[in-house]
Amino acid sequence: MRSLLGNLWTLTLTLVLAVSVPARATEADIAARLLAGLPPTEGEPATKARGVAYQGYAREMTAAWGRYDARTLAPLRAFVAEQLADVALPVVFYPFAGPDIVNAVTVFPKARTYVLLGLEPVGEVPAPQRDPAAKVLGGVKRLRTSIDKLLGLNFFRTQSMKAELKQDSYTGVGALMMFFLARTGHTIESARGVRFDASGEVTDALGKPFTGLEIVFRAPGDAPENPRRVLYFSGDLSDTAFEQRAGLREFLRKSAPVATLLKAASYLMYGSAFDDVRNTILGRSGVIVQEASGMPYRFLRNNSTWKVSLYGHYDKPIDLFATRCQPDLARDMKSQKPGRFDFSFGYEFRAGEGHLIVARRSPDAPLQEPVLDMSYQHGEATRCAKDRLVLTTCVQGRCSVRFE
Repeated sequence: MRSLLGNLWTLTLTLVLAVSVPARATEADIAARLLAGLPPTEGEPATKARGVAYQGYAREMTAAWGRYDARTLAPLRAFVAEQLADVALPVVFYPFAGPDIVNAVTVFPKARTYVLLGLEPVGEVPAPQRDPAAKVLGGVKRLRTSIDKLLGLNFFRTQSMKAELKQDSYTGVGALMMFFLARTGHTIESARGVRFDASGEVTDALGKPFTGLEIVFRAPGDAPENPRRVLYFSGDLSDTAFEQRAGLREFLRKSAPVATLLKAASYLMYGSAFDDVRNTILGRSGVIVQEASGMPYRFLRNNSTWKVSLYGHYDKPIDLFATRCQPDLARDMKSQKPGRFDFSFGYEFRAGEGHLIVARRSPDAPLQEPVLDMSYQHGEATRCAKDRLVLTTCVQGRCSVRFE
């Protein structure tokens, strides 16, 4: 009996200690919380970086984040809970994303792997807990410049971001994604440079600077043994460059069906130079969530493969992309009484001006092997003129034009 009681006491003490002793914070999570202006976790070692000047940054960023969350993320979360609750695909593909992990995890909160691509360079992974306080303060001030732009517009401007992200680790892709993951309640486990091998597996990067970054993280409630990850890869997605991305294409083949997110994508997939990535999305996706700058609406409209739902308001694109108008989308928006969508998403960043297109693959529509031409010149391009679609198809140097 005494032996039994002793064993029970040992077991009870072990369980109490397991519950009461906090897990040691990882270096990556300490860095993420510091960049995000969040207080340290229990048990986190003290750092000189969190001085008086830094506390001012933390207060300002908390206030700015509160406004952004109330204006944009909270209504987006409510929309997702009401309209996209059925989407539980484990892999998200988000081309032309830049470091926009915040919208990816908000639109697809059930995913386990997020694959983001953009032209922004990866840069170095920041470690502010190791840097002198003066360097940290200068770094977070530069970081805030980039953050403020997204909080105001809810999208990254690629050209300005490419210049800003070359400065240092505090303004790199890693810093931005760690900031957003921490601010959305995630815990960072690790960050490392990675690449796709030819078989579509993720492996360590070869040398520096690396063009791929993996951040492993957990959402509240995730088991420690089952974390999530975001994979960011820098580089071109036009046809001739996409030809060189055999590992990415194989990863998408193995992962299909994937959930695809297209947002502030510069209308690139309207041209023949990006028809290979467009065809890959159409062939490998189980659901596509986009606004008009992703791919032309006509690829989804009146197509038995896709069940399309429309939300918000669409009239015409912003002036910068005037030749990318979609009169078919404008007509359907007026005739179909689209669902409510009253917050910022895409280039129409003012609440009430945006729209969303959700396309779900029909249960009886199989995944398709994408047709790739690996050429700028071949393929199909979409533009508009005088409120009509102008479709140009080029095959082996011969082009034909038709109007819709």
